[in-house]
Amino acid sequence: MEVSATNGFAVPPAEPFDPELQALADNLPGGLALPVSDDPVKSRAQFRRITVALREQLPPGELERMDDITVPGATGDQAARVYVPVGGGNGGTLLFFHGGGFIIGDIPSYELQVRTIAERTGMITISAEYRLAPEDPFPAAADDAVSIASWVIANVDQFGGDASRIVVAGDSAGGNLAAVVGQHVDGIAGQVLIYPAIDFSTTYPSVDQHADGPVLTKQAGGLFQAAYLGDSDPADPRVSPLLAEDFGNQPPSVVVTTEYDILRDGGLAYAAKLEAFDVPSQHLHFPSLMHGFMGCFPFSKTCDRALDEICAATVALIA
Repeated sequence: MEVSATNGFAVPPAEPFDPELQALADNLPGGLALPVSDDPVKSRAQFRRITVALREQLPPGELERMDDITVPGATGDQAARVYVPVGGGNGGTLLFFHGGGFIIGDIPSYELQVRTIAERTGMITISAEYRLAPEDPFPAAADDAVSIASWVIANVDQFGGDASRIVVAGDSAGGNLAAVVGQHVDGIAGQVLIYPAIDFSTTYPSVDQHADGPVLTKQAGGLFQAAYLGDSDPADPRVSPLLAEDFGNQPPSVVVTTEYDILRDGGLAYAAKLEAFDVPSQHLHFPSLMHGFMGCFPFSKTCDRALDEICAATVALIA
């Protein structure tokens, strides 16, 4: 079934870029941009330094506890952190895969976002790492995500979760991995794909429209894609989940897109395809926000409200 970028979707028209985010960009030496260089180790360290510095300026999370564990990836253990809400949670479990173009990102870099999701959803939330490119290109991350999700389903009771109420989520590259899990792992109650990298086989209009960002530029996207794919076929559905032929087995879904994002049109196409195959789904589009806005919620009321909407939609998947 051929699906266009919008497939008749009533997408809200673009709005001016959020002024609070613009003020933030104007006061940062490099503006709003992901740290990208030819040295992935340097890029990871820089990203972690920026995000951890932000987290340390804010009050500690309101959680019952955080537990560091390991989970089985496809070829070895991967680090994970379990965020348990006050009171032990509502029985739902959220498995979250971080973004970062398959090259950067880790648990410390995403702690502020993930612990806030745990607080606002009331779900036990597991942030799991996976092998990164270019050291470990495709299919390493996809294989790890499938292995980790399968293990969480089999062992969720040890965290106080309900095996019938497991949601997989991720943003950007993590949204790609969450979609792969949704297509290949049975027992997932829902998936939340936040501005996902969902199709590497097509250059959509949004790639050129927002080539200069903010946050994710066309140049950075190309570097991420080259590092992750290596010699792999970009049309492989585990690289580009949009290209899977059978969407009938997809779990109930939430797809999040933003106007100022080179990945916008790919996300719109995924939301449209879910609708075309009658998969229960909700599409949240934010016309004044950009790729990566979840990390900026302390600075923008619009981002904060958007994160609230995402959390409410996530909880609805296990209601």
